[in-house]
Amino acid sequence: MPTREHEFPLALIEEDPPLAARLLHWAGGPAISPNARFRLESADLSEFDPTEYRADRVVGVYANADGHPECGVIVESQRRHDPDKFWSWPAYVANFRARRRCEGYLVVLCYDEKVAERCRMRIPLGNPGSYLYVLVVGPGEIPLITDPDEVEDPLDAVLSTLVHAAGPHGRDVAEAMLDALARLVPDGDRRKTYIDNVTALQSDDVRSMLEELMMTRDTEPKTQLFKDWKDEGKAEGRAEGKAEGRVEGKAEGKLEESRQLLLDLMDARGLRVDDARRELVEACADRERLHAWCLRAAVASSVDEVFAD
Repeated sequence: MPTREHEFPLALIEEDPPLAARLLHWAGGPAISPNARFRLESADLSEFDPTEYRADRVVGVYANADGHPECGVIVESQRRHDPDKFWSWPAYVANFRARRRCEGYLVVLCYDEKVAERCRMRIPLGNPGSYLYVLVVGPGEIPLITDPDEVEDPLDAVLSTLVHAAGPHGRDVAEAMLDALARLVPDGDRRKTYIDNVTALQSDDVRSMLEELMMTRDTEPKTQLFKDWKDEGKAEGRAEGKAEGRVEGKAEGKLEESRQLLLDLMDARGLRVDDARRELVEACADRERLHAWCLRAAVASSVDEVFAD
């Protein structure tokens, strides 16, 4: 089952297909004309036989909306190294070229530099001198954005915070993202969706920093975003009670969400959980362990694999 870490950047591409062109440029690929138009294409890159090849997202680049695509950007989101991609990625590019009669560029988006390094490969295609050079966007390629005034597209700041929030400039990139979203995204629900996803994909320490920054950055918020949140907090009574009680309640709520997510995930994948294992999950107060179990549950073939500590 796809995870939030895998799906969130792909959802950004669905919302803003030109983001695929920026990923291509960051990865060292050709620059796309600023006048080009972009269209989300079918991600089914299968041949006309039982073998199925389905990319994560495919974006067509057009000189005009009604014409033939000039090229395509095939985006793959990789959380870990998958040796099978050595064989399937060339098929993605070849099948796209055959179907659309234009060039296709494969861009692999990684959130961990070690995974990015393993994905930066030269895949031989058989004929002498013929290779697919995999273009990779890892943390080193995604811009470190600390100045919100330099942001033209807010999703650049979202990706910057997603991968750099845990680094030495984490607070600066988070502030830049929040200011850019307040300036460029008028829809409060969309702003919250971006921030919620970025926050959820961080470690506990970074998540705490982001949550503190969002609620206590200044006595008087600099942007309408923070004013909105303060007003909503008052309306819902979040400003009442002792700080310690709020923190404990929030932590327990997140633990319960993690427990339920794990149980739902195993149920969806047909992994039957006995009473003893269910009690183990419901009693677990270690978020890191719950997170590890969730990652295993997404790929495990048995319940024993999930809980093999």
